[in-house]
Amino acid sequence: MIISGGGIHIPGRPLGGGGGPPPFDGNFAPLFPAALVVVQSDRGLSYGATLLPNAGNTSTASMALAGPTPAVPTPIWLRGLAGSVADIYYDGLGVTVGMAGVPWTNGVPIALTGAAAGMTITPSAGTLVAGETWKATCAQLADQTANGKHYVAGAPAEQFLVGSFAGGLCLDSDAIDDHMVSTVALPPAGFFYYSIFQALARGAGFGAYFGSGPRTGELQTSTGAAASLFMFSGSAVLGSNVAMPASFCRVYCAYTGTAADQLKCGSNAPLTGTNTGSGFSSDASIGAFPVGANAAKMRLVLHVISTGALSPAQIAAIDAAVTTKYGASVQV
Repeated sequence: MIISGGGIHIPGRPLGGGGGPPPFDGNFAPLFPAALVVVQSDRGLSYGATLLPNAGNTSTASMALAGPTPAVPTPIWLRGLAGSVADIYYDGLGVTVGMAGVPWTNGVPIALTGAAAGMTITPSAGTLVAGETWKATCAQLADQTANGKHYVAGAPAEQFLVGSFAGGLCLDSDAIDDHMVSTVALPPAGFFYYSIFQALARGAGFGAYFGSGPRTGELQTSTGAAASLFMFSGSAVLGSNVAMPASFCRVYCAYTGTAADQLKCGSNAPLTGTNTGSGFSSDASIGAFPVGANAAKMRLVLHVISTGALSPAQIAAIDAAVTTKYGASVQV
């Protein structure tokens, strides 16, 4: 992988016209040729079948979501209004109305237009309380490699919300039990995480953002502020209390099984010098796993698990792609 003339060249792909590299097309998987699994919020998303009611929602109706996922997934919110009508939002904020004053009838599908055209929301029998909101969730993120190790979410209440940030689409934890699990197997040594996410609040104790089984190959936050971050595996810790930026940032951590293990958060200097181990496991998780009080809340854009390690030149090329896609909204 080479940076040339301000562009990104992925080995094995032809150069673009005029001898320059082809422009980055928004798909990160080809930038990680040895990847075990690659998921990103705006590719391969499958919505949950039921919109999640906001906290404190007292309406008795539920909202079924159906239809083909748009080519570009979008947040979908329904907010009840007086008079058996609702507003639909696609901004992930509940500020800009996408469909205004849509009539609501129990059991009758609402055909969505605009960013979610082709999908429907069908209210069940029950009451609608004005001002209450339901939001679309993510039931699965498809692995963008050929390995098919998709991340699958649990029950509707444990699914990430489909949200937005300044750089595009993201997945939002609304509770500390939100999580997704993949059957990808971590090797005993020689793998890395490359992730773009924002650290949020968490439960008591040590909360995992990414991990595998019971405390193997985990990226965690320590007791105290959510801004602290460390790598953990076996009995060793690297990067305890590393400052995590308040916004979205790139986090790279390499499990080598040696003192060359590395943790780098955003623009902070990388940390090395501790063998955190690796630990083979037959699954990997995003968010709370195992589910419990030690879970961590987060907002996710990209997560990669790959064998080997990245050279400084490769990291620079991938970071350039991140900047191309997300601009200053992600710290690299």
